[in-house]
Amino acid sequence: MVKIKNIIRTDSAGFKPLFPAGFKKSLKQLEESVDEVSEASRVCMGDSCKELEPLVDELHEEVFSLSEPRFCSKAVSYKIKELKEKIIGVHNCLNEKTH
Repeated sequence: MVKIKNIIRTDSAGFKPLFPAGFKKSLKQLEESVDEVSEASRVCMGDSCKELEPLVDELHEEVFSLSEPRFCSKAVSYKIKELKEKIIGVHNCLNEKTH
């Protein structure tokens, strides 16, 4: 039983640093995608705006499905909130142009 507890402690100790790094990397990739679609939504016109809508909807779903991990820093928490606000702005911008 002692060996199992030591293995669990070793594995979980090795796991913790990897998960935040992976989360931050995924968050950065999501941020880049939102920035790209945000820029595209500013310059689009007519049909090109309509073509962006499915992508914006997908990003909207991804951003709002994020839950803040217990271990995240204030910076990560702020970044998630910032992404949510940015994707709402993109969605509103497209709605104004297409409807």
